[in-house]
Amino acid sequence: MSCLSKDIETAIDICKKSKVFNHIEIGIDNLSECEFLKKYSDEISKNGISVGIHLPMELNTNENTDFIRKSWAEFTYKIIESTLSLKPVYVNMHMGYAISQRLENRRDSYIENTNSFLREFESVISGNTHTISDNICENVDIKSEKTVLNNPDMDIPFITIENSYSDGDGDFSNTGDRVSDFEHVFKSSSALRKNINGPYFCFDTGHNILSNGNYSELFCDDTRLVHLSDNNGIKDTHCKLLSGKLKKEDIQRAISMRPDYAVIETSLNDARESLLEIYEIIKEVI
Repeated sequence: MSCLSKDIETAIDICKKSKVFNHIEIGIDNLSECEFLKKYSDEISKNGISVGIHLPMELNTNENTDFIRKSWAEFTYKIIESTLSLKPVYVNMHMGYAISQRLENRRDSYIENTNSFLREFESVISGNTHTISDNICENVDIKSEKTVLNNPDMDIPFITIENSYSDGDGDFSNTGDRVSDFEHVFKSSSALRKNINGPYFCFDTGHNILSNGNYSELFCDDTRLVHLSDNNGIKDTHCKLLSGKLKKEDIQRAISMRPDYAVIETSLNDARESLLEIYEIIKEVI
């Protein structure tokens, strides 16, 4: 399930009582929240709960001002560094946004800024990591390498970018609301994935209701995270699952993408009520 940092106690309680769901994606806007969350590290670990991090909606990988875009790359690393006690398995983000008229005229340029952001993040993180080798098979001299943070207790969490939506109104528009944006980014991702464990794809069912694309067909192999969310087809209301436009088949199609993690994005009260119903739907696929 998903929650803001202020609601972490409630989310942990739901996981403990459900006996089925054991993952929480925490929305973090400020570094100060990381210090607050540290006191829940033992409780999270003791109950076998894994944690993902959702970066702030304000983060903009499409930022055209180099200094600001680089500061977002540094902020992303700082969030990872400051949440090591939670052992986050991934960091998820939206691609970003731009002035609508400029985006219409120079979309490829703004999407290329995302690749610049990822390279800048690679530069930041490379100064804070080292590479280790592991034996793949006992008594066999075959080794694999992985990059880990200089903190010996933590690997680099994988990085995902989430499909978004735009309503066509306003001075600013979101990017990541169409398949071509991700095609642009993922065609350059193979080298980056080796060094920064990303970018991979996060498929959001609710955003796909608002800005539909054939993501499940094109990016199945790139998908490591799924957000199960619902809405009325007009606004991203995050209503109770299956009470809006989302159908049972949409949930099953998303789970068929074989993500590492699936997150229910709705109010915690609605999540508590619908966990078992959603679990039964998911069981038909896994």
